[in-house]
Amino acid sequence: MDHDDLQGALTTEEMLDLDQRLELIDAMSLGMVEGFVTAVFINPRQVPAEEFFPWIWDPEIGEAEPSLEDQAELEGTFFLLSRFVANVALDLSQSLHSFEPLFLRDPGLASSVDWCNGFMTGTRFHMELWERVAKEAPELFEAIGRLGDADDDADREELERLVAPSVLGIAIELDAQREGD
Repeated sequence: MDHDDLQGALTTEEMLDLDQRLELIDAMSLGMVEGFVTAVFINPRQVPAEEFFPWIWDPEIGEAEPSLEDQAELEGTFFLLSRFVANVALDLSQSLHSFEPLFLRDPGLASSVDWCNGFMTGTRFHMELWERVAKEAPELFEAIGRLGDADDDADREELERLVAPSVLGIAIELDAQREGD
């Protein structure tokens, strides 16, 4: 697979296709993948793909390989997923200040709860940094942590609007923590 093949955002149809493919193999949902890789990519310490991709396939323990008997189907799933992940990385590196989670860009493609669960799963890499930020600035994690418990639509919508600024604040704090090492 050529690096240029990974360029360009997935269309809505491709994202729906990818989400269905992921569901068939009991992997993370599309929204969960975006939240997960967002946490992985804002981490100032690089996490190699071979360390984080197993968690996409196996969100519980990060050990299973994708299980599809049809090799072409597996390659197609991996290609779409790789393009999606590459695009998230590019978006975050170019415009973190204007980042908008998938559940806000296209609510039909992702749930905010899945996105936040994925984000929190992505904090497992270099946990000491995440723990320091959570201890020093717990308010940055409040919206992400509370979304699953939102009682009504108005509360949920308010929390959803706070996710992107929280991600930006967390990224800034993570960078400051790294520089303090």
